[in-house]
Amino acid sequence: MPGITGLDLLIEIKNLYPYTSVIVMTAFPSNEYKREALLKGSLYFVEKPFELNGLREMVNLALKEDSMFKG
Repeated sequence: MPGITGLDLLIEIKNLYPYTSVIVMTAFPSNEYKREALLKGSLYFVEKPFELNGLREMVNLALKEDSMFKG
């Protein structure tokens, strides 16, 4: 994403829409980045490559946890 980091985007999303569930996905994982993402409000942290079924399960769990989901 040109001009913004994933953590910056996560912070903006949580500031503007605090009840939005966010899953951070990265191709360049590190323990520090994962820790920061989870501290800043990421529900899950996914490292590429990933299993599609695992991601589906995370999304399903996120939707179940979000009682404000109306879609």
